[in-house]
Amino acid sequence: MIVEEINKKTLIDFLEKKKHACVFTEVSLKAKNNNLYIGIYSNDRQLKGYFIISITKRLKLFKQLSTPLNLPNNLLFFDSSTTNEAKKNGEVKKLMTTIENFLSKRKESIISMSFPSNWIDFQPFIWKNYKVTTRYTYTIDLNREIEDIFNDFARERKKNIKQAKKDNITIEKHSPNSDTIELISKTFIDKGVSIDLNWLNDFIVNFCKEDNCIVHTAKDPEGNILATNLCIYDKNKCYYLYGGYSKTHKHQGAGPTCMWYTIQEAKKRNINTFDFEGSMIPEIEKYFRNFGGDLIPFYQINKANLLQEMVLKTRHKQYF
Repeated sequence: MIVEEINKKTLIDFLEKKKHACVFTEVSLKAKNNNLYIGIYSNDRQLKGYFIISITKRLKLFKQLSTPLNLPNNLLFFDSSTTNEAKKNGEVKKLMTTIENFLSKRKESIISMSFPSNWIDFQPFIWKNYKVTTRYTYTIDLNREIEDIFNDFARERKKNIKQAKKDNITIEKHSPNSDTIELISKTFIDKGVSIDLNWLNDFIVNFCKEDNCIVHTAKDPEGNILATNLCIYDKNKCYYLYGGYSKTHKHQGAGPTCMWYTIQEAKKRNINTFDFEGSMIPEIEKYFRNFGGDLIPFYQINKANLLQEMVLKTRHKQYF
């Protein structure tokens, strides 16, 4: 098994050949970025998979191999050639060992990246003294009846949505527009969350279309915008990506009702799963949890030299 950098065209051809659809891979390929595309080859030079990484600065001094900005993980995909479980386990072990060897031979001194939730064998990294940490997201199975999905919501969330209806809060489904960008951007700024606003604008304007994006906005009877949310999707999953709310015009049911409408719309489009896309911050975890989804773990690998690790632990104790 061989792991090496590939160009965009090679990856695009591979995706078309394998009919592998992943909306975040499309985001990476179309958006402005410096992501690295890494191919996984069999010994006879057949491209079997890929993952995506980026190089960032950490502590202003060191280079780090990271999960690319605005991607949930490195999007590792591998087209297995066996159905035998023992052989498959061996294949995965070899794959992870080969990826670890590739990463360790690079010049970047810090490694910190997440993997998709379907990858669970990280022993090759543990054996090489990586710290493997667990992160979580919530997902909803959209193959269930819509009434059953709503019934699994927490009492508080149901109450929010019913109150919004009682107060004549309207929900509009529309293409992303300037109001969407403005509300999401202001929410990031108000919360003190760092985000590249130019990238956000470019992403929403140039990538989000009817065939990959769902936007809902809540308004009060006077027409004031209360909240909005933006999700992107492929044939398998709909991902909650960004939300925004007004500090001037507020309603506790506005955000939850936007989310509920998006979940229903995703089901109408025959998408299998709704993914809240990460929930490690306590207040956000509680908000997502109240929509009744399944808690799904995924894993992150972290490694630095001793001096770097000591410094990083002062800021990122949970990872290093």
